[in-house]
Amino acid sequence: ALSSSAHCGPWLAPLTRNSIVTARNAAVGRMAANSVVDVDDYLSAEGRRLQHASLSGLVGQFAGIKDLVTLHAGLPPPSAFPVASLSLQLAPHPSRAAADPQHAAAPLGDLEVSLAGPQMAAAQQYIFSAGYPQLVQWAKRKMQEAHAPPLPASSSGQPGWDVALTAGAVNALSLAVSLLCDPGDWLIVDEYTYSHALEVVFIPKGLQPLPVAMDEHGMIPEDLERKLQWAADCLRGASGSPASTSGVGLAPYTPPSGRPPRVMYQIPTGHNPTGITIPVSRKRQLYEVCRKWGVMLLEDDAYFFLNWAEPGAAQEAAAAAAATAEGSTGPDSAQGSSYLSMDVDGRVLRVDTFAKVLGPGFRLGWVTGPKLLIDKIALACQGCSVGPCSLSQVCVSNMLEAWGDAGFEAHLASLRALYSRKASTLLAACTQHLTGVATWHVPSAGMFMWITLLPKAAQQGGEEVWPSDDEVAAALVKARVVVVPGSMFWADMQAVKDKRPCPHMRLTFAFLEESELREGVARLGAALRELLGR
Repeated sequence: ALSSSAHCGPWLAPLTRNSIVTARNAAVGRMAANSVVDVDDYLSAEGRRLQHASLSGLVGQFAGIKDLVTLHAGLPPPSAFPVASLSLQLAPHPSRAAADPQHAAAPLGDLEVSLAGPQMAAAQQYIFSAGYPQLVQWAKRKMQEAHAPPLPASSSGQPGWDVALTAGAVNALSLAVSLLCDPGDWLIVDEYTYSHALEVVFIPKGLQPLPVAMDEHGMIPEDLERKLQWAADCLRGASGSPASTSGVGLAPYTPPSGRPPRVMYQIPTGHNPTGITIPVSRKRQLYEVCRKWGVMLLEDDAYFFLNWAEPGAAQEAAAAAAATAEGSTGPDSAQGSSYLSMDVDGRVLRVDTFAKVLGPGFRLGWVTGPKLLIDKIALACQGCSVGPCSLSQVCVSNMLEAWGDAGFEAHLASLRALYSRKASTLLAACTQHLTGVATWHVPSAGMFMWITLLPKAAQQGGEEVWPSDDEVAAALVKARVVVVPGSMFWADMQAVKDKRPCPHMRLTFAFLEESELREGVARLGAALRELLGR
């Protein structure tokens, strides 16, 4: 297991309430095994208050009317925009053909994407609703191909799931937790999780991290069950007794809302920071625990397209998704199935991003999930930024159209080959320089490698001791190499507060050249040997 600490106290001090809720959320009580989740039951106070703007309702009354004079819209006219046209020269990538000979004849680069006329006007205008229609349709098609979401249509015949564009993954996460969580609510997370989301989104919004232990396959379902039972005990007022906290190690806590944990955050592919890709069998176990306890699942899958474990990742994912939709167990491969592809009752909100496959500067991604929740996400996005950057939406849409599916897949094949090669270089360097001072998880996707330090050389009759973050930092400054200490990803807020030694570190192989990776690990190894006395 990745756990190195047994205790985690509350980030927020427990608040007094007039009454203690002794049952789970009403949604859990109503939920049958195969019923579709009622999104309204999971909305936060902010989510319930968020309603469609009155102007959009007014405009809807005129839909389909011909020869309509629109005196309502406060939009600048296209003639007022300063840019008449824009051309983008796509970079040539001959390595794509080498990485994937099947696509050797695909348009791989040296393409020019031009924006002019109505497209150039759209790139400089407000884009309301779910986003630029052409790009929204592209994302829908990709999600259908890769995941085949099995959520059934509504009783009125409306699609069960939908897609909306966001200004990147972090924007999507911020919107999602604002709509689903009130300040003080629990948020279920891995014991080590994405630090930017933890520190910039979750904690500032007043959420209480509920960390769940991990092993080499990701979050442990049995510990998730224990933590959910503990939370239920807290709400019943039983957690003050030693028996109720035995084996859990959490200080008693009751959220102001009186609600049990109802949202879980997951990074299933190339996990940041551990690099773990969760096997399908483990995902199914976790999904079933979420169904049992009435928990929504926030699937942040930024590295889905960067899974190089086996060739044809997207095609295999699509096949497994179709098998899941048909009720088959499907293959137990790391990339075989997403949480979205398992979601028969509308509890998964999936987050994808262009940041890792095109570029973070586009600030563009999308969310997929139950239609009612996606409508809320799109509306919330309008409220915070009036949607993602219009210029990025139109440029990316045209770029993907110019490439076509074959070109995009060849681009992904090139990226997977690049990251696989760099990961292999880092792994070889770790084997050469870190053997005897650390162990590590071998990634098959993403950008990161997670290493675990061995304890300091044992003193006679002494206990195992790991260096503090300050000791590690001083050693690395002296060695002129930077890695990220594992404590920065710790969701155990009490451990962070107490400055307990954390034996883990995160290395990345994505940015540096291979020669720099080798040199960096050599410096790291020398520093750790001196620090640990090994």
